Amino acid sequence: MFIVSASAAAFICAAPVRAADVILSMNDNHTVLDEKGAQIAATPMRPDTVDFIDIGQSPPRIVGTIEVPGSVVGPPLAVWMAADASWAILTAATKADPAVPLGIAWDDTVSVLDLTSTPPHVSQVLHAGAGATTVRLSPDGTLALVCNRAEGSISMFKVKDKRLEPMGKVTFGDQSGASGLAFSPDGQTAIVSRPWDDRVSVLHIVGTAVTLDKQPITPRYSPTRSTLSPAEIWLLSATWVAAVATWIRSPLLT
Repeated sequence: MFIVSASAAAFICAAPVRAADVILSMNDNHTVLDEKGAQIAATPMRPDTVDFIDIGQSPPRIVGTIEVPGSVVGPPLAVWMAADASWAILTAATKADPAVPLGIAWDDTVSVLDLTSTPPHVSQVLHAGAGATTVRLSPDGTLALVCNRAEGSISMFKVKDKRLEPMGKVTFGDQSGASGLAFSPDGQTAIVSRPWDDRVSVLHIVGTAVTLDKQPITPRYSPTRSTLSPAEIWLLSATWVAAVATWIRSPLLT
């Protein structure tokens, strides 16, 4: 579970994260909005952070903060945390870059967090593709996929002992805006939302081998996030362009 926040706390976790009562909140501190609503680099610049929020008490309380690259750009699924709260994966779609207009550039950073240490820390840093956003793990925990929004692809990582090993990419085209991602309950299918070209791609998975179905699904209104029903027959596709959610029954999912 994760919440987007624009704030940053000033203290560090004094104990490992506990399961079932914590939320990770990614804080994009390098981005602000100008008077026209455009995203520009913050001045002064501060590191991006992750807050650890204890929801086992009322009201909830921030119990720690560490520096981790992050971004407000993309669907709010740029954080994945294990059910036992032992580790987590975070992505960063953008970063500060004074060499580009407005000072904000695409990023590809993927950070793995060890939540059992005191304090929690970044245990591994990898790179996916430009605009790295949604990250999800297969139900059996052996495969991690990251949507690369600007690049129009997904990056594949083998998962072992709470570490990631790059396995290559599946490319949809730089006009696809690959953003949303969901696995089927049995892990044999995954879907990728492509809001820039109004498509949802279907991935077929055997173990850690991933192949792209040549026939995409075509919902309406720039699908940003999608999910599969437990029966793997119905696809729910939602969009930010219009207040629309579409249920689709597709033979590609059977």
